[in-house]
Amino acid sequence: MEDFRGLTIYSNGLVRILESVVKIFPPVLDITKGPDRTTADLRGIWDTGASGTMITQLVVDELGLHPIGKTDVHHADGVTNSPVFLVDLQLPMNVVMQGLNVTLGKLPAGFDVLIGMDVITQGDFAITNVGGVTNMSFRVPSCERIDYVKDSREINEARQQRAQRISAKTAPPIHGHRANPKKKRRR
Repeated sequence: MEDFRGLTIYSNGLVRILESVVKIFPPVLDITKGPDRTTADLRGIWDTGASGTMITQLVVDELGLHPIGKTDVHHADGVTNSPVFLVDLQLPMNVVMQGLNVTLGKLPAGFDVLIGMDVITQGDFAITNVGGVTNMSFRVPSCERIDYVKDSREINEARQQRAQRISAKTAPPIHGHRANPKKKRRR
């Protein structure tokens, strides 16, 4: 049975860029030995609009990676035929994605890895903004369906029932008696 792994990133307010520390290394064939080379900590950007994960030339050079092929990458500026590399990706809390095909690309300054939907769809991913603070959580393997429509209905029904109970307790007396919804009236 596969162990559950998860990570939660807490921010200091509302954020428009979801990021985490990541490491990239060549694929590990013998997991008992671990990687023979790895990158230093890199800044990764999480992008639900990207179908695949991307690395920069800095990562390729640092690890001495060699392409295993090429593919067309569609982006805002058009289409680029990009080299593909086989790597393992380590996220915080020892969440490791093995055998990822990643493409070479350019990222915003300070970022060297773009984490795309090829990684995100391997687990459960949620973003919340309670109290004006953005939190992101990710876990693998996927284990629960999140349904905010169902949750919203249940929350609204519970609030409505609570409001009705409070209203019944504070209702003005009718002919000298308080309304008691539990008590049956005599006919």
